Amino acid sequence: MKQKIIIMMVMIMCLIPLVNAEDTDYVFKKDTDIDLKTSCFENNLTICSAGTNCYITVNYPDTTNLVNNGTMQNSDTYFNYTIPAARTNQVGEYAALVYCTGEEDGYTIFTFEVNKEGSRLNSYIFLTLILIFVYLIIVFGVTHEEIVLTSIGAMALIVLGVYIHMNGYGDVKSWISDTFAFINIMIGAYVFIRVWMEEAMHQLGG
Repeated sequence: MKQKIIIMMVMIMCLIPLVNAEDTDYVFKKDTDIDLKTSCFENNLTICSAGTNCYITVNYPDTTNLVNNGTMQNSDTYFNYTIPAARTNQVGEYAALVYCTGEEDGYTIFTFEVNKEGSRLNSYIFLTLILIFVYLIIVFGVTHEEIVLTSIGAMALIVLGVYIHMNGYGDVKSWISDTFAFINIMIGAYVFIRVWMEEAMHQLGG
């Protein structure tokens, strides 16, 4: 039983970096103006002519629409569109589509992230360190047959899993973070139930 639990702990710790595997193109801070910029080039790689028009569509992380065919401003070397702070209140990954019409038609698809810090690293690092610490508690508790310590670690893992499911991993919520949260919840529940079942059987056998 100890070996199985330790193997599961190691596997989950190895999966932690994969939660952030799908990096977004840009990162912005929640509740601030977001100025989206995109370059426009003709097929001969020259900058799009003044007669070119570009439009943008943006969806919130929950897939509801934020901007529907908004007209982008031509700033000579790029086109831009500013989303006001009042509309950037959702944390997570936004999907954007830009298409341009002119001498040459074209489009580009990209994603951008909105989180509380406006940075990729702070939340990821903090949450990852907590997860590693919790896993170390569980591994230590299992290897030293410390039932109470193992139980505390397992319950902490369940709580962290629920937190990740509700808030995302590092403020980025996607199907990957939800799956990761579910795995942590299941591992924590399994460890908690298993150690107390074995303790109960040991008491009955004794």
